Amino acid sequence: MTMRKLYAAATVLAMVPVSSWAGCASPGDAVALKTAGLQQQLMVAALTCNDIALYNRFVISYRAQLQQSDQTLQTYFRHEGGIADYHAYKTHLANQSSLDSLHDPDYCAKANVSFQEALDSGKSRLAEIVADRAIPEYEGVATCEASVGDSPYTRTAGRNHP
Repeated sequence: MTMRKLYAAATVLAMVPVSSWAGCASPGDAVALKTAGLQQQLMVAALTCNDIALYNRFVISYRAQLQQSDQTLQTYFRHEGGIADYHAYKTHLANQSSLDSLHDPDYCAKANVSFQEALDSGKSRLAEIVADRAIPEYEGVATCEASVGDSPYTRTAGRNHP
């Protein structure tokens, strides 16, 4: 595949809004969606900006939380449409980050700030780190509230996430 075709495919995939494959998200699901966004952004930054040591430090520091978050994310997508949607979401996040790196001359400087926030913020939980982060792919996903007596994955839609 030529570089032009690869770029065109990545551009098309990056434009698909997450809300097209995701339903509403519980607070735990929301953290998992945003955590995946942060991890994919940092992974692309590691490769693009030669920050592999920082990315490895991030993954090692938060290994258990990243694994738990990914399990939550897989469960969410299995409930909302299937594991293929999980893979599509993660691919979309990586593609969007890659496109951002191509179009933003300050990408590596911004990535360095993200690494520092994640590694040196004094916050020990990923949920705290992603709480205030803007993950554009997450915007538009409705927040859900569990119905009384329902299983954790039977939810009614609440308000849209701000």
